[in-house]
Amino acid sequence: MSKTLAISFKTLKEIGAAIAITLLTTWALLALRSDENTAIISQLYLLPVGISAARWGWRGGISAALASFLAFNYFFLAPYYTFSVHRSQDMITLAVFLAVAAAISQLIGRARRSQAVAEERQRETQRLYELNNVLMGLNDPGKILNALAEQTLDAFQALRVEIFLELRPGNDIELERPPVQVVRAENMLPGMELSPKPTLLIPLESSPKLAGEVRIWLNSARAEAIDERSIQAFMLRGVMAFERTQVAASEQQARVLAESDRLKSALLSSVSHELRTPLATIKASVTCLLGGYNLDPVA
Repeated sequence: MSKTLAISFKTLKEIGAAIAITLLTTWALLALRSDENTAIISQLYLLPVGISAARWGWRGGISAALASFLAFNYFFLAPYYTFSVHRSQDMITLAVFLAVAAAISQLIGRARRSQAVAEERQRETQRLYELNNVLMGLNDPGKILNALAEQTLDAFQALRVEIFLELRPGNDIELERPPVQVVRAENMLPGMELSPKPTLLIPLESSPKLAGEVRIWLNSARAEAIDERSIQAFMLRGVMAFERTQVAASEQQARVLAESDRLKSALLSSVSHELRTPLATIKASVTCLLGGYNLDPVA
């Protein structure tokens, strides 16, 4: 609810700023008011439309276009200070102006959105690259979780990050780590208080043996600008690094078991070889005794 109110207040501010620019433009153009300058004034009114669309997107552009349309009709088309239009050419001028202003607003707003998306993707790629560099050299699960929390805190300018990770039964490293791990990183100023409810709650469940969640506290300004999808991609890299330690632990355990089996086989082979010669001698002696042979040398 608070986030919706913050967005609505921001939208109202953008619309108000666009209307204010239009009013300033109107005040500046009053010195040029005459029938001969109507076409020039209509073109100059496109300036606040373009500025508003470039600065505040399509909402600002459309607001400036409507405000310019009304101001142009009210102040610069005879009869002045009314919204009545008596000449057909003035109606055509108004219609063309509104269409051009709306088109410019949409085009500039779309270009602005595309630029914002491209910049956000570039920032996301850079964040993921830095996270991969940090996690690449870590093999300890605890250090991986700590690094993930710290990187999340810095990358998204969060106030606090908490990571809860549960190792379910059958996990390869459950004997080396507690079943539930909690990692916390925060960037709090003295005297600052946080809401008990986090701004974002992202579940972590990439395999049947691993589950958890990430809790992120953000200030209101950052909460509006952050895309939850980018944070999910960020967390996925951390989970993949954590699972890499599990695979490494499994491979290490398999190598230890294989080496143990090899040593046991070698030991059994050595013992059997050492016992083979005396057993053969004993067997031969027993056979001779049972057969009545004289084993003493002939005098």
